[in-house]
Amino acid sequence: MAKYVVVKTHNFDTETEAVEFDDYRKATAYLHWVWEDYLNDEMVEDSYKDEDESRLDEEECYHEDTYAKVQWDNGDWTEFTLITVTPPRDDFPEDWENYAM
Repeated sequence: MAKYVVVKTHNFDTETEAVEFDDYRKATAYLHWVWEDYLNDEMVEDSYKDEDESRLDEEECYHEDTYAKVQWDNGDWTEFTLITVTPPRDDFPEDWENYAM
């Protein structure tokens, strides 16, 4: 059975979130919902900002089935990506502990 993960990343913060699903349609619905919720929160926050602060670049905020983005006019962004979980490659070495940090 395939597994899917919706990942939220930022280019301005190391905070990353990942949510796992067994159902592709549910994962795509979650991606759309979580993006919309995040965007709406940021729009409210934007309404309280001073004129000299970075604001949402609404023309660059969008979503697709497996990808969504919230963009600010200073170049900062938050992305939501749906990925399919795959097993490790067959040639992953048995001495993998040599690669562990």
